[in-house]
Amino acid sequence: MKKIQVIHNPTAGDAEQSKKKLLASLKENGREISYASTDDDGWEKFTLDEEDLIVLCGGDGTVRKLAGVLLQKKKKQRKIPIYLVPAGTANNIATTLELPFPRDFTFQKNLKNYQLFDYGKIAGLDEFEFFLEGIGFGFFPELIRRMKEGKEIPDETAEEKLQRTLKVCRDIVEHMKPLKIKVEADGEKIKGKFLLAEVLNTKHIGPNLKLAPHAHPGDGLMDLLLISPEHRELLLEYIDSLIAGNKEDVDVHKFVKVMKVKKVKMKGNTSQMHVDDSILTGEEKYKFKLKVKEGEFMFI
Repeated sequence: MKKIQVIHNPTAGDAEQSKKKLLASLKENGREISYASTDDDGWEKFTLDEEDLIVLCGGDGTVRKLAGVLLQKKKKQRKIPIYLVPAGTANNIATTLELPFPRDFTFQKNLKNYQLFDYGKIAGLDEFEFFLEGIGFGFFPELIRRMKEGKEIPDETAEEKLQRTLKVCRDIVEHMKPLKIKVEADGEKIKGKFLLAEVLNTKHIGPNLKLAPHAHPGDGLMDLLLISPEHRELLLEYIDSLIAGNKEDVDVHKFVKVMKVKKVKMKGNTSQMHVDDSILTGEEKYKFKLKVKEGEFMFI
């Protein structure tokens, strides 16, 4: 390890991990440290050598930003280890990777314990070429829209925001009309009305909904999730259990159809969809296709 390249979102989550505190923890390694804040213009212009280490402090959105930058660099630089310090609200990527928290900064004992991370290459959407967490139609795009358009609550903690998001999610699921969706997954064709039609690379979606408990982001496969309207009440019960603070795993297969896939085509009779934490609106009908790109990133 030559240099530690820090990528920091200082406003992620509760914003508890300050620049001063983060750099103080890293100096104990005795390595050269380069710092970039995602709040600053031009942060993505950092340079990397093959023997460097990236320390990423932020939430899922910050991970996606870094992935987008790395995909523009030479392929060898994509395999530079990323030491993720989760500091967002949901932290679905860190949770899927089962990273310990709080994290220590003694890297030498961790460098060999890396996990590869796939991404989904998208075709058919002008605005997006890849996703890390998930893509699809249903209640989740509407949840993103409402949360982005809603007012920020001063001094709200990450846990309080998570609770508020779950309650908004519940309201959407309870009242939404099912969407007509067509899917082709590894050659198998499916069509029908769904509350959610989603391709996931992580175990969780949104406010820690663990809808793909057996997902592994480095296995070369994605999880296709389909939730039919006849399972609305079971989905609501699950969300209610999360609102009540239940942390125990639930058998989501009672209301979620899950398929392991490599290639997917999807078309929704809807003017709204999402890619990771971004929402797309305006088209009369959205359609896309995707395939898995295996092991492009390395997390420790």
